[in-house]
Amino acid sequence: MHRRQLLTGLAGVAFVLPLALGRQDAGAASGLTLSPSIIERQAAKGRVGQITITNGLSRTVDVRVAARPWLQSRTGAVTPDRSRSLTGVKLSTRSFALPARGSRTVRVDLTSMPSTGSLYGNAEFIATPRGQKKGQVKVSYRLIGALRLNPSTARRRLRVQAGTAAVRSRVLQLSVRNAGNTAAPITGTYRLANAAGSRSGSIQAVRVLPGYAVDVPVLSTRGFNRGTYTLTARLSQGGRVVANVKRQVVVGG
Repeated sequence: MHRRQLLTGLAGVAFVLPLALGRQDAGAASGLTLSPSIIERQAAKGRVGQITITNGLSRTVDVRVAARPWLQSRTGAVTPDRSRSLTGVKLSTRSFALPARGSRTVRVDLTSMPSTGSLYGNAEFIATPRGQKKGQVKVSYRLIGALRLNPSTARRRLRVQAGTAAVRSRVLQLSVRNAGNTAAPITGTYRLANAAGSRSGSIQAVRVLPGYAVDVPVLSTRGFNRGTYTLTARLSQGGRVVANVKRQVVVGG
């Protein structure tokens, strides 16, 4: 398991995150797992799926479970919004004790269809081992499984809005806002040119949550001469071209 403060790219991997810094057995985090680490299906009222948490540690852990929406930063990194619950999602249990080497399955249901026809969030498991010494910092672990409830073909809405293009830390970035209702990856092609020549290539796929904007990396500007360039880009999502972009960009200014 990977210890990371953020989930990148909505990959759906179940990360185990220490919530407090303190002494812990080496590799303890890898003793707690979720399966599956992602539930993906078409959004429909009723049963969504189930997630099983397994405790590979040598002691009992107290587990709390919550369904959360995502927060997404301009870099594309996502993290659970712990201030809110995921509307319309019901879990079969919210807390339980999980003995050493034991496992527990939590059912996930969609109680009402979202008006957008899709829903993206996560199931957050907070596991706190018992038997921690008083006076020391208590250590808990956070495991996160992704919930990806996609719109039906009939309700799928592909809409992308391209914003400004700018160079930051020698990387040309294009602001891309997802105004549709699917988190299908956004990719594309680009051409950056001025009077001296041009460079073209592909834009690496990025998942942008509906309603969010991400500064999508286009290419590194290392080695480029200082000046004004024209960026031409074509963005695609779900197998369709969703935006044609033309922007003036200052490199090395």
